[in-house]
Amino acid sequence: MCSCVGDCDGNAEVTVNELVTLVNIALGNMPESVCPLGDANEDGQIDISELLQAVNNALNGCPGPTPTPTLTPTTTEIRYRLTAGSAVRFVGPTPDCPSCTSAPLSGTFAVVRTEADAPPNTAFQFTITTVAFDAPGFSVTDAVPGPFGCGGEMSLGCIEATTLDHVVYMFVVVTINGQRVGLDGFAPLDYSPGVLNLEACGAAADEVVHCDAIQGGLASGYDLTIFAVRE
Repeated sequence: MCSCVGDCDGNAEVTVNELVTLVNIALGNMPESVCPLGDANEDGQIDISELLQAVNNALNGCPGPTPTPTLTPTTTEIRYRLTAGSAVRFVGPTPDCPSCTSAPLSGTFAVVRTEADAPPNTAFQFTITTVAFDAPGFSVTDAVPGPFGCGGEMSLGCIEATTLDHVVYMFVVVTINGQRVGLDGFAPLDYSPGVLNLEACGAAADEVVHCDAIQGGLASGYDLTIFAVRE
């Protein structure tokens, strides 16, 4: 179907000369090939309804193209609050762990849900926008944003879950007691509405340290247990 019936030369307007041409085609005085854009239903002829559409387009202008609908990420910020059981633990660099410390963790973090370009089998993706945790002897706050968002956008990190293995993953860069730390972790996906539970561990921002290495005394770093509910 053509977008502007009667626009024989394709310049997005219908002129009096083009209306005359359409009438001549309808009367059989000219071939339909002279103005294919007058044949809205592409049946090889110009009928009265097509003449009326062309007159309307001459009087009111050609209709604009129908915009293609596109998905865009949801930009509404969602806040989560840490609940009982959340904790932060630092494991020192020696096997017997004389410098190990731990404390209950409280505070909030905020995310933006992103769905436009989510890969297949993705339950959800949350780009982390702010972090503000506190514990006796610890301060966990925002770091300088980097390309850590779920779609590679400049942000603190990403939380995502898949429907294949039913696991929620997180990577986030934060500042802990003045040190820039990259935290990486996962946990079984909790399908309770508004709940995010996981464990994440790390050391320096450019050094990947997994929780099993820290818990086994093979590496030093931070171990965060997070139980959170949507505010």
